[in-house]
This record gives sequence, structure tokens and C-alpha cells, in this order.
Amino acid sequence: MSPGAWSLNGPDASGADASVVERRALWGVLTVALLLRMLQIAAAARSPITFNPGADESYYLQFGAWVAAHGLAVPTDFAFMDPAYGYLLGGVLGAFGGSVLAVYLLQAILDVVTTWLIHRCASDIGGSRSGLLAAAVYALCATAIMFTTTALKATLVAFCAAVWTLLALRLLRRPSAWRWLGIGLFGGLIVGVRGNLLLWSLGALVALPWLLPARRTGRRFADLSILALGVCVGLSLWSVRHAELGLGWSPLPFNGGIVLHHTYNPGNPRALMQMPEFVNYRHPLEIWHGYAREAERLHGRPMSPREVSAYWQGEALNYLFDHPAQFASNALRKLRELVAAPEIPNNRIYTQERALSPVLSVLPAPFPWLFGLGCTGLVLLVLHDRRTWAALIPLAACVATALIFFPEDRFRFHGVPTLAIGAGFALDRLLAWWRAADLRRATIVLVCVAALVGLSFALGRGVRYPERELEREAWGYLRMGQTQQAETLAHEAIATGEDNARLHELLGFLAAQRGDHALAVRHFGAAVALRPKAAGSWFSLAASLAETGDITAALAAIDAALEREEAPEFMLRKAQLLERAGDTGQAAAWYRRAAATASTEVAEAARARLRQWCADSSSAFAACADRSDAPEP
Repeated sequence: MSPGAWSLNGPDASGADASVVERRALWGVLTVALLLRMLQIAAAARSPITFNPGADESYYLQFGAWVAAHGLAVPTDFAFMDPAYGYLLGGVLGAFGGSVLAVYLLQAILDVVTTWLIHRCASDIGGSRSGLLAAAVYALCATAIMFTTTALKATLVAFCAAVWTLLALRLLRRPSAWRWLGIGLFGGLIVGVRGNLLLWSLGALVALPWLLPARRTGRRFADLSILALGVCVGLSLWSVRHAELGLGWSPLPFNGGIVLHHTYNPGNPRALMQMPEFVNYRHPLEIWHGYAREAERLHGRPMSPREVSAYWQGEALNYLFDHPAQFASNALRKLRELVAAPEIPNNRIYTQERALSPVLSVLPAPFPWLFGLGCTGLVLLVLHDRRTWAALIPLAACVATALIFFPEDRFRFHGVPTLAIGAGFALDRLLAWWRAADLRRATIVLVCVAALVGLSFALGRGVRYPERELEREAWGYLRMGQTQQAETLAHEAIATGEDNARLHELLGFLAAQRGDHALAVRHFGAAVALRPKAAGSWFSLAASLAETGDITAALAAIDAALEREEAPEFMLRKAQLLERAGDTGQAAAWYRRAAATASTEVAEAARARLRQWCADSSSAFAACADRSDAPEP
């Protein structure tokens, strides 16, 4: 079918008056987008989920706090995941006194800019009305609004997708060496935002030169060379960063092999987002430490981060090569989940966010409608303008990532800007054909949209996911200072079957806070029974046992914590318990171990206690006498 058969040229208004109307309409859409996001920030300021961030959110907030306090030179732990967002958070937190709401505010503004960029992209290939409708679709997108109030990269990735798409469309409209270099450089730089965005540049290298008609082979080779040069320059900046951290000359962080392994291993046949038994917590730092400890245990020697990642990558690939049919089956299931209606939770649960946000509660779940309208509109756009193939590259990368790794909500969201562009064009064509009384074409499009929407809902019937985490809300209320609400929710969760270690930890903390240490021991004991590998629960149990006077049991609990993690706080607590037990010699040895750790607070507390002993003429002085490493009194 020729492009003219589905031509956009027709009922669009023209002239100065139409231009003024379009500008006013665009400003109206952008104002609505900003207003909705500001209202969401107001709701987030009172939401317990804001005060109890998810694992990846916690990691990036720690990363940003470090950068705000110490500058760009970060420890190896903060090289485990893509660094750009952590550095951006550090700049915002440093400039606004550590305010997370300031992060949300700037992300809301950035998302409004993304709305405008989507308007520009859709207008470039579909016309001004198509651009306005695409912007409106994204402005009202509930998941876009939700992600602006998270410490996650989703909002930034959507912005990058819109920028990259606009650069590609402008390049194909009017190619030049500077534009080839610019999109390459941008493609290399955004790999620091998320490693899989490198697929955009690979797609550009394959597709963009051949989307330009009548280009000689030599010209196409020159275009590819300039594009590749820009990508390499952008990647080199991250390579230098990793080399300075002693991680080798790679633009990617060293989490690739670990992420691949925790998706593909004998203990995870369905390739879900679940951790192997040697990882105690889902926090990225705990994942890295667990994998590093296990790799070093298996090899019997210390290993560099790159060596750890390479080892687990090899294990994952061996498992994949041995189970190709299983991989194909999992990929098909993930494709179904990718297009299914529900938002599969990752760090946030969409249904829970809706229950806590007046803004999200009045907006429909967006994906089925985006899927139906977006896919239909993108097909029409491909027929209308072949440059649309370039706009499909971010969506294709989103699908590839989901099939190999995870189809969860924040990864699926990477494709939303592209779907919004398609949705705007589909709505525009429906309006045009309805006004022109072209019911045949309008009916065909409506049937396609309805079929895809129905397919999304139908596939969603088999997707199961948690709709609410009372434990997470309870901890959030506790951190807000609303202890009664936290305790009520914790008991409600246990009564309804959500009996987990974190709930007992919360109730144990509240009991200890009230001075009821016997009750605290019962709850912390239940916590370690439910999650015996959780070092933090053993540490809390040791503290409560010590308060009841059972030092022997407290020492056993702190030993259990140290078996799982040799944290500085655990060492200091063991030294204190040994001192209470009267074993000053062993206590001094553990104080020395604590004093030698990297934790400034713990090390100073241990050194202070040793100084007191050395200055004392009692029998405890023997603990540091005749030792060259004894601290000065």
C-alpha cells in the first residue's frame, strides 16, 4: 500500500490562526501534565511508600548521598549498577540539602519536557495534530506520573528515548556529519543511564544509513563511521570512570554476569527475578556481596569485581546452552507478560500506588490502551513515513530486554514514549476519517485497536502479582513516626497471612522501643526462624537478649550474625557482649577488629573504648599492654 493511501494531509488546519490555536493547545497539555505530576508529588509526600523505598531506590539514594557528601570518587560498591542516575541524584541532593522531594520535583519537570519531546517527534512524522494527541496521551499516562515520584531511572530513560527518537528523525530528514556524530555521542553517553540502551546505538548502526534513500555505498560507510565514532567517544567516558575505579576499560558496570546468573540458574527454572540461596537480601549491594562471597568461596581466593561477574556469566551461559527449550518457553511467557494488562511490580506495586494516590486512582491503567492504540498507530506510521522505523528502535530494545531478562513495569515503561507516538497518530487518523465520513478505514482501525486491547486484558488474566504489601506500608508509617498505624498494619498483615520476617522485625523494634524486651526477643526470634540467613535479624535478637540479661544467648545470636556477614556493627556488639561477660581479652581482640574496619563511627567507638582501657590501671590494662598496635592513651 502506498503512503498516500493513509495520507495525513487533509483536514489539518493551516495559517496563522491555526498555529496560535495549536500552540495554546500544546501549552494546555503541558500545563495539565505538570499539574498532575505536582499533585502526585503532594500525594507522595504523605505516602508511607515514599518513606520505605524499594531495593534499587535505596541503592541509588545511598549512591546519591555519597556523591553529595564526598564527590564523584565513589567506592566500588557504587560501581555495581549504571552510574549516571546516581551522579544526578548526588547533584540534586547536594544542591537541595538531601531533599528527596526535590528529586521528585525535578523529575516531574523533566517528564513534562518529555511530553513536549513526544509532541515534537509525533509532529515530525505524523503532523501537528498527531503530535498534540501523542503529548496528551503521555501527559495522562498513569505509570509515567507514578515513576516521577520514585528514585528510579524510568523517568530519565523515557526522556532519553524521546530525545534519541527526535535526533534520529531530524537526522533522517536532513542528514549531516554533525547530526551523525551527535546521535552517536548521545547514544554512547546514555549507556551510563542504563546499559541496555546500547541496543539503541546498535540498532542505529544497522538501520539508519539504509533508511536514507539514494545514498552511495561510500557515503553510507562514512555515515556509519561518524556514528560509530560518536558512540565510542560517549562510551569512553564511562570506560575511563571504571578504569579509575580499578574495574577495567569497560563502559558497562560489572553487574551483567550477576544479573544474567540470577535470571538463569538451576534454582530458577522459570527465569524469574529471584535470588539464589547465598544472597540474603534483594538490595543491590547485598546481591553483589553475596555473589562475590560465593565466587571467592568456590575459587578459594579473593577475586576482582570483573572476575566475579565473568565467572557467573559463564555459569549462566552454560546453563542457557544446556536448556535451549526452557529458554524459549520462558521467552514466550515473558512476551505474554510484556503485552498483558497488569503492571508487574518491581520496586513499586502499581495497584498499591493507586490506593495511596488520589491522582492515580482516577486515571485508568494505561497499558492496554497504549498497546492497542500505539501498535496500530505505529503500523500506520510505518506506511505513512519510512522514518518511523527509526522510532521503533527503542521499542524493539525494550522488547528484547524483556524477553531475555524481565517484563516488569519499569522495564516495560521504556517502550511507552514510542507507544504514545503511535497512539497519537492512531487517534488523529480516527478523527480525520470520522470527520470525512470514511467509516471503512475508521472501522478497520477501531477493530484492530479493540482486538489488541482485548488481547492485553485476556493475557492479563493469567498473570499473578501482589496487589499490596502491608509490610512495606507498615515500615513506611514507622519511618514517618506513625507508630500506632505501623503496628496496626503489621498485626493486620500477620492475621491475613502475610507473615514474614520483616513484620516481626518491625514489631520487635516497637516492643524494644517500649522497653518490652521479652516481647522483642519473641518477635526477633520469629524473624530469624522465618529468614535464618538475615544477619540483621540475628543482630537485633542479640541486642534484645542482652537487654533481658541473657548474655550467653546474646553471644550465640551475634555469632550467628557474624557467620552471615562480618559487618563492623556486629564486631563492635560482640566486643561489648564479651566485655559484659567478663572476657576482657577476647573483648579487646574484637574491639581491635572493629577499630580496623572502614566504618568511621564504629572504628572510633572501638578505639575510644580501647583508650579507656589503656588509660586504666585495672586488670583490663593487660588487654593492650605490650602490643605495638595499641592505641595511644
